[in-house]
Order: sequence, then C-alpha cells, then structure tokens
Amino acid sequence: MVLMSGILLWGKLLLLLAIAISGWYFWRLHIARSFPHSVQDVTFYQADNCLLRTPDGSRFVRLDDSSFLHPWLCVLNLRSQAGKLYSMILLPDSVPQDVLRQLRVRVKFSTVDLPEK
Repeated sequence: MVLMSGILLWGKLLLLLAIAISGWYFWRLHIARSFPHSVQDVTFYQADNCLLRTPDGSRFVRLDDSSFLHPWLCVLNLRSQAGKLYSMILLPDSVPQDVLRQLRVRVKFSTVDLPEK
C-alpha cells in the first residue's frame, strides 16, 4: 500500500467504485451476456460475412481488422453495417480445438487482407 499512501481515502474509494462498476459492466456484457448488445451467437457464412444474434435481434456483420488472435485467447470484433462494433471473447476451452483453429485461420486470412481483383 506504499504506492497509494499519498491518495486520500475518498480518492481510494472512488477508484474502488470505478473498478467495481467496470467489473459489473464487463461481467454482464461478456460473461452473463444479459445486455441488449451482448453477443449471444455468431454464424459464419462466406468469407467474412456473419450473422450475429443478440438479445435485441439478429443482424449481419463483418469481421473487423482489429480482431485479436492468440492460441490461448481470441477476441473477435464484428462490425455491423451501421458501424457498431460487437466483441466476442473465446477461450480455448469454450469451443472445440479444431473449430478454434479454423476460426483463427479464417480471421487471419479474411477477405479484408486479399487484394482487389
């Protein structure tokens, strides 16, 4: 606690409150998936076109360039035609290993990276 010894008590409580609210928000968004814009299901079609299901409806989205890929973690960023960004976090134990591998290959070689013909 030497690092935070110069901060007043109300400052520490304010920081604690901000961390608690942030944790509650991201828990409901990515773990409980109870917010209206939380990703419930993604169905991939041709190239980078996907059907995204959320509690407030379904919409077509495209795989965004900002998706993060790692063998232990995949963060899929999906952008709707209106420009809204949806994120889906996948851990290795949440989907079968071969499906996760296919998904990483699909994201890495999406049509966004292909040259125009």
